Amino acid sequence: VQSLRMELGVAWRMRWLVLAVFAYAVTYKAIQSGVADAALRLRMIYFLYLALTGLLFHLAQLARKISRVENSPSATWISRVYFLVVAVLLLRQFFVISGNGGHAFVPALVTQLFTFSMILSAVVGHVGYIGLALDRSLAHEIETATALARDEVSRRLGGKIAHLDRQRILGTMSASLGHELNQPLSAILLNAQVARRGLQAGNFDVKQAAEFLGMIVSSVHRASQIIERIRGFIVPSGRATQVVDLQLAVHEVMALVAEEAKSRHVSFFLFLGSQPTRVMGDPIQFSQVILNVVRNAMEALAEVAQREIHVSLVCQESRAMLRIRDTGPGLA
Repeated sequence: VQSLRMELGVAWRMRWLVLAVFAYAVTYKAIQSGVADAALRLRMIYFLYLALTGLLFHLAQLARKISRVENSPSATWISRVYFLVVAVLLLRQFFVISGNGGHAFVPALVTQLFTFSMILSAVVGHVGYIGLALDRSLAHEIETATALARDEVSRRLGGKIAHLDRQRILGTMSASLGHELNQPLSAILLNAQVARRGLQAGNFDVKQAAEFLGMIVSSVHRASQIIERIRGFIVPSGRATQVVDLQLAVHEVMALVAEEAKSRHVSFFLFLGSQPTRVMGDPIQFSQVILNVVRNAMEALAEVAQREIHVSLVCQESRAMLRIRDTGPGLA
């Protein structure tokens, strides 16, 4: 009974438990040593059976409560078996009392039921306690697995939301990105046309042609970098934890918002230090966070005359701090 009460967090106080066991032992010893009055001895036997029946009934109730709380099949079987024992004990006591205490008045079927129920309670009780521990262990494993699955679903959903947010941001910046791509493409077209006309007219030597071809190659590289940067920002990414250069991440974001900042008349002031600042993380997620903060800062500058965003990067011991400050009105 005490073990099941401890399972439910309502254990009896130890001193009361010791006193109850002591009282039970003294009463049993008194009966064993023999009492002169037969009627008194019979009443003491009834008392002991009543105490045993009460404890077994309480034990069955506790097991049923554990079964309901933890949905444990083992606790259900413990409860059923001890309820059976209680029923048989009450039936046996009825025949004993009705027969004035003579055991001969107890029917053989009731005696057999009593013996069977005691054996069953001994077997099922012990096995049930082991099963109760196994049920709890299994329930804990299921709960842990469910929590892990929930975290995994949440992580994937968060990644999907972040991916859609990146697409939304780039959608709002499409005009700016188109203008940024238009610059190297226009330079490629212009240099190629000049080189073709010069070669057709015979005015270009090898050195001049090589210079124009070099400018074309440089513009192609620039356009390729812009496209790769946009592509890396759009495509879904897992948790690619790696060494990230924060200075490079800031410069890439500045390149993405350069045209938008120009149209909004926003000036950037970068204080990133001369030495690379490297941290562990996902480069796409870093870029998204920086881009979100920078675009929020630009929006905050819409109603002020002085439109400046200051970006500083400080490395102290094992920590890096990236601070983005704007000259907007702030919050009341």
